[in-house]
Amino acid sequence: MVAIEHTAEILASAYRNPQRRSVGLTAGVVLAVLLSVGGFLLHGGGVNGTRFANSLMLFSSSLVFATYYMAGPLSRLVPAAQALGALRFSIAYGFVGMVAVFLVSILAPDYTTKNSMALPTMSFAALTALVAVAFVVSAGSKRTANSATLRSLQSLTSGYFWLVFAVMDLDRMQGPHRPDPIPYGLSLLLLVAVLLVRFADAFVARHKAGRSVRKF
Repeated sequence: MVAIEHTAEILASAYRNPQRRSVGLTAGVVLAVLLSVGGFLLHGGGVNGTRFANSLMLFSSSLVFATYYMAGPLSRLVPAAQALGALRFSIAYGFVGMVAVFLVSILAPDYTTKNSMALPTMSFAALTALVAVAFVVSAGSKRTANSATLRSLQSLTSGYFWLVFAVMDLDRMQGPHRPDPIPYGLSLLLLVAVLLVRFADAFVARHKAGRSVRKF
């Protein structure tokens, strides 16, 4: 019982900064809506406009995710990027706001035309929504570093989104589709760069820890 109460208290701590939460979510939602509406209108509306808007939302949210994922490591590896590290919590909330708009954008066409929604689409949207909530609980908390529960949750949810973006990028690049102006190859390379930056951060941290131990 004590462990459960302690875990609940840790998870609730992620929401104790309403300003950070509201600013990040609002910025993410507003940016996503502007991109979605702009992409829809840019391609003349209809099916083509909806397809492009969804693609643009997917691409943009993957860029924001990569920015969040690299913010912490870059702030430690590059002194000039410390400001980015300070913004990583707001970026996490902004990413979740963009994901929410993306999920609405892929469900809206079937809802507005009163067609039955495909089960795979509904399942993907429901699972992604749950993971997004878990992601912001862990990624948006300063206590993650001191909580094994939040660290595990952060790793699982981050891995889920990384895999989703990577698979969708590969599908766009290799599968049969219409010519796509969005550079999904760039998005995939950025995801790989994210892993390299995090590996470099872990290597430097272990190297520094080893030097500290040798001094004693």
